[in-house]
Amino acid sequence: MIRDMELTNRFSELYEKPVYLYGAGYVGKIALRIFNEFGIKPIAFGDSNSALKGSIIEDISVKSLDELLNIASEKEIIIVITTMSERYESIVSILQNNKMQCEQMYTFTGFLYAAYFNLDRYGESNKLQILKNAWINNQVLIRNQVQAKIDIYKLLLQNPDDKTPVIVYQPGKVGSNTVHYSLVKCGVKAIHSHGIEYPSIFSRNPAMKQGLIECIKSVKKVKMITLVREPISKDIGHFFQKIDFELPDAGWIIKGLLAKSFQQSFLNYLSIVSPFDFTEHGQKQEFEKKLICHIDTIGQRNVNGALWGWFDEELKNNLGIDILKEKFDAERGYSIINHDNIELLVIKLEKLNGLEGVIGDFIGNQQFKILNDNVAETKSYKYIYRQFQEEVVLPREYVNFYYNDNPYTNHFYSADERAAYYEKWKKHFN
Repeated sequence: MIRDMELTNRFSELYEKPVYLYGAGYVGKIALRIFNEFGIKPIAFGDSNSALKGSIIEDISVKSLDELLNIASEKEIIIVITTMSERYESIVSILQNNKMQCEQMYTFTGFLYAAYFNLDRYGESNKLQILKNAWINNQVLIRNQVQAKIDIYKLLLQNPDDKTPVIVYQPGKVGSNTVHYSLVKCGVKAIHSHGIEYPSIFSRNPAMKQGLIECIKSVKKVKMITLVREPISKDIGHFFQKIDFELPDAGWIIKGLLAKSFQQSFLNYLSIVSPFDFTEHGQKQEFEKKLICHIDTIGQRNVNGALWGWFDEELKNNLGIDILKEKFDAERGYSIINHDNIELLVIKLEKLNGLEGVIGDFIGNQQFKILNDNVAETKSYKYIYRQFQEEVVLPREYVNFYYNDNPYTNHFYSADERAAYYEKWKKHFN
């Protein structure tokens, strides 16, 4: 019912057909201002709260659900759900249960994406700041606080007690938030970080970086948990997180990677995290120069790809752990590596839910349970994410790159697993 990706190419219809905003609260008022800035005049608000019926918000009336259903049965309308993203599913259920017949229904998040993609055609330069402000408001509603980018830095301030510190230490979008959240919930004092190389404060200050490494090595014993994930799924997940997080602060997207469609934007992204150039006009080198420092781009020049490059940059170069020289049990989905004072548990994300006992033994806490957190289906962009996974076009050489004799993929995934993933993704060849 929700096809947010399609709004990018159908944005003009917001000017041509009756538009109703469903949700007359805080988000609805923000949305109305954005619509007004783009010269789009919504017909009315809809809302499930009967107490709001008949009220007026900036000359726009609020109609009841029944009134909206009657209107939708008589003519073709567009509905944009203007509530907190946590309520998207419940609003869709309400409309479906009441037999809402509406061909075009989008979320506020989908509208923000589409408006950004259509800035050149329908907006002006000043619209960018307006969109960024709205995006920030949208994210504030989703998150109570901004996640710390360098949790590992806490080690510098920590006074270790008799308990062995646990560091969840891995690339982005491999399920680390779920593991860290689960550890904290069962009472484990765990630190979460994507790397010593991140952010640029460490890269630009070798003394600080080395101090952190020495701090880790000075602790009597450290337990680390790192995860790996099927690389193409990881790339898609990271691409969407980058859009979700970086648009407000005008990060790498504003500097050129974001094209006029999700497909080409993703190809631009792949040009950074793989050795290939899938940009429209051979702009890979130009994009690389504009990128801000980020952990997932540190490994961009690695011949095995940025995801696998993390293991060279972080584990091998900083801590002396060469993951390819250590055995990994692909069938069980985990292995434990002992290196100096570090005991490292390496987990394959696809096996995570079956490894509660293994993790519990590793941390010495048998109460450990997996509690999912930060999965894509809880994000505001989940409808776009679903549709994108169905429709994305993948270059053949990119899929071959990961599944045709990539040493890291071979190390963590069995021949049968690699063959199954190849079959899955080759359906997306152009």
